[in-house]
Amino acid sequence: VMEKNILLIMVIMLEEIQSKHVVCVQFFLWNTLDLLRYPHELLCVMERPSITMLWSRYTLWIPLYILSVAIEGAEVSDRKLNEKMRA
Repeated sequence: VMEKNILLIMVIMLEEIQSKHVVCVQFFLWNTLDLLRYPHELLCVMERPSITMLWSRYTLWIPLYILSVAIEGAEVSDRKLNEKMRA
């Protein structure tokens, strides 16, 4: 959670990053993953694990995580391509 907070502070401080749609999508995906993870963990701590919550956490986690990694990879490759074109 701390790394996401640090990134959020950096986004707030750097105006050039705020205008990128990738940043919004990435934070949305990260928060969706957290919304799937933390309720399940809370139910486990309360000794009331839910099979439905467990299923949805791991079933939805796979495509969301892959999408998140793909978006990060596309942004990095796009940035490198733009740097090469400027040089």
